Amino acid sequence: MPWKEQNVMDARRAFIDDYLEHTMSFQQLCEQYQVSTKTGYKWRKRFYEGGYPALEDMSRRPHGHLRQLSEDEVCKVIKLKKRFPDQGPKKIHSHYNKAHAKEISLSSVERILEKAGYTTKQKRRQIPTLTHLSGILEAEAPNDIWTIDFKGHWLGRGGHKCEPFTVTDQYSRNILYCQALAKGDTDHVKAVFIELFKEFGLPKVIKSDNGSPFAHAMSPRGITRLSNWLMSLDINLHRIQPGKPCQNGKHERMHRDLKRIVQKGPKLTFKEYSAALKEFQTEYNEQRPHEALNMCFPSDLYHKSNRKYETPSKEIIYPDDLLVRKVNIHGQIRYQGLIYAISETLSGYLVALKELDNDHFSVYFCDQILGNIDLNLKQFFPDMRALQIGTDYEQS
Repeated sequence: MPWKEQNVMDARRAFIDDYLEHTMSFQQLCEQYQVSTKTGYKWRKRFYEGGYPALEDMSRRPHGHLRQLSEDEVCKVIKLKKRFPDQGPKKIHSHYNKAHAKEISLSSVERILEKAGYTTKQKRRQIPTLTHLSGILEAEAPNDIWTIDFKGHWLGRGGHKCEPFTVTDQYSRNILYCQALAKGDTDHVKAVFIELFKEFGLPKVIKSDNGSPFAHAMSPRGITRLSNWLMSLDINLHRIQPGKPCQNGKHERMHRDLKRIVQKGPKLTFKEYSAALKEFQTEYNEQRPHEALNMCFPSDLYHKSNRKYETPSKEIIYPDDLLVRKVNIHGQIRYQGLIYAISETLSGYLVALKELDNDHFSVYFCDQILGNIDLNLKQFFPDMRALQIGTDYEQS
């Protein structure tokens, strides 16, 4: 029976059995089994060397290849992984190729780390497509947007609370500040901003969530003493939607690394946590390549702002066609002999009134509308929308 029409291994056995019986010449035997004499000699040789088991197919894997990694190269990859234990194969691959003239492939690094027990293959998780991506504000250059947030607190050695306050440049992902504050109130956060503004200059926009001290749900446009101070510096404020941390996804991703490396490490004292957070910031900025940045370091892409910090004034300058009033210590303004309560957070600041008609005025702080005054009802009605980018002068 032709070789190709039956089980290959059975055909090879039958070929050898017929050969051992010597009933025909070797050439005739090969013709009967429809194989070349070269193939027939190969299987006869295999049989003499190892018997019937040698007729099985042998591995086709090459004994070596032109780019087989040397022991020295493998050791260098392992050393990099030990130096950066929290970084995966892609980042280790980037580190290696930046440090050595002779590059190696990503697949080689992945294979080395997997065989050494440093990585395990994980099933990819399907992430549903977001339907509100158009509402996410993205930066196009350094200092376009700074993102700010408090990392959820945890307890350190001795039961003290550690709650880092973090500030990053959204475009470069460079961490500008990463330390636990004694208190998360306006005064302590404002002190951090003054320090950062003096060192790095002013951003165009600061993006935050809706928590204290960045926003207050009961204030017009969610304004607070901190937000008013930032707006007086000509910094736009942008707040993500409540319950939508994905709108500040780059910052949240950094917090995930911080949690894995610092928070889940050994419990430390407050002073030790300060050193650990500083070390995390340095590694993240200068030693951790980012795939989204084409494997560059954040510090490579960041540069300081050309907008210099100057002590702000509460004397806001408004267009000439607006009526200007000063907010007293109780958060009130006077107009036509009547008192209107605006917000105590604006105490000492100038606000502006823009006439809508004879009985209604809009109240502005900087370029944001806070609400409307109804002269008939003698009451101020606050606007409870979140602060938005751009000027409300043009929209009203």
